Amino acid sequence: MPDIAATYTLNVPTATDIVFNNGGRLRDGQDYYWLTSIEGLDGPPIRAPIDNRPQTDGGLVHDFYLGPRHIIVEGFFLIQSTEVYENIRSIRNDMEAALLAAHMDILRADGTWSWTPLNESARSLTVRGDVPVQFRHIDNYRTLSFAFGLVAADPTW
Repeated sequence: MPDIAATYTLNVPTATDIVFNNGGRLRDGQDYYWLTSIEGLDGPPIRAPIDNRPQTDGGLVHDFYLGPRHIIVEGFFLIQSTEVYENIRSIRNDMEAALLAAHMDILRADGTWSWTPLNESARSLTVRGDVPVQFRHIDNYRTLSFAFGLVAADPTW
C-alpha cells in the first residue's frame, strides 16, 4: 500500500512541476495539492497469456510478464492562506490551471512521478498522462477535488 502521507512530485518537461503533500500540515496557512488516494503503486499488473490447447483438454501456459503500471491519483486543493472568497477562487483557479498544464505536458513527452516512503529509499517512475484530470467541487468555493491517471511503461522503480 502506498504511503499516502509522503511528498510526491510530478516533474514535467516544460510546465511547472506539481508537488503534492509538500511537507506541510493542516491549518498552517499554506496552500497544498493534498492527496487522498493513490492506486497502482502496490504492484504492476501481471500479463498472463494462457491459450486453450487445440482439440484437447487443458491449456498452454506461457511465461508471465509485468505490464505497464497504471496509477490513479486523487486529492484536493487545500487552500488555507486566506479566508477571502475572491482570493480563494483565484488561488484555486491558478492551482487548477497548473495541474492541467502539467498533465498536458506529459501526453507526448515523459515526466517523472517520484516519492520517498517513510524510512525507505526514494522511488520514481517515468510516466505519461493517461486519464485526463477531472475536477469536482466539494464545499462550494474552498475545496476542489481532482483525479487523474498516469501510466509507466516500465513497471519497476
